Amino acid sequence: MSDVDLENCKIFIEQGKGSKDRNVLFGKTFATALKTHIANRPVNRWLFQSKRASKFSTRRVQQILKKYSEEAGVNATPHTFRHQAITWLTKHSRLADAELQPITGHARRETLSIYQHVALDKQLEEKYQQTMRQVDL
Repeated sequence: MSDVDLENCKIFIEQGKGSKDRNVLFGKTFATALKTHIANRPVNRWLFQSKRASKFSTRRVQQILKKYSEEAGVNATPHTFRHQAITWLTKHSRLADAELQPITGHARRETLSIYQHVALDKQLEEKYQQTMRQVDL
């Protein structure tokens, strides 16, 4: 819980993917929802904690997401959400690669090229939007 900075809209992740430390940014609207979540769990040690008062393992997060994505009739993984967020930022934020790199946690700017390719593919975007409308997302 001490790694959550609601004022500056970021969460410090220690030893995340690739054993890297990073800050995850979020918007003010999410900060409001997160503030409510935290207020309703004042004794939690972890932001999202199990019934046994321990943090969720990576595998458990994957299992939870798999369950809900199957119920929604979509195929999604935690990486799907990360990929989608970075693709959206690449297309809409007008941030330069050098600015996106620390936000995404990529070691090399070249790694961002896959997101730029997807962001520029209008036909792929239209297919994606059509699929999202079919599942009311």
